[in-house]
Amino acid sequence: QRSNKERQLYDILIYVIPHKSTSLAGVTKVEYFFGHYWGNKIYPSTDRSRGFPIVTSAFGPFLCTARVFFNDGATVTLSRYVDFEMGALTLPASKSTED
Repeated sequence: QRSNKERQLYDILIYVIPHKSTSLAGVTKVEYFFGHYWGNKIYPSTDRSRGFPIVTSAFGPFLCTARVFFNDGATVTLSRYVDFEMGALTLPASKSTED
């Protein structure tokens, strides 16, 4: 959705979706990395019930890298490009659909 934070365009919810008939039962944690505009920090998420979500704000498209930790000790690193093609069609965060 459009952001009401200064110098940001969008507020973004990012989460993990299991493939086909699998589940997130074997996942213990996801660590997200967005790059230097976010201070080169790693943002962990441990809320399996909601798909290991994280919320951030951005002023333009960016690469999201996520390291997925499994309960057997294995990890996998995923990368996805986050862009805002549909962003111009959303209401600002301060507006209601009933206005």
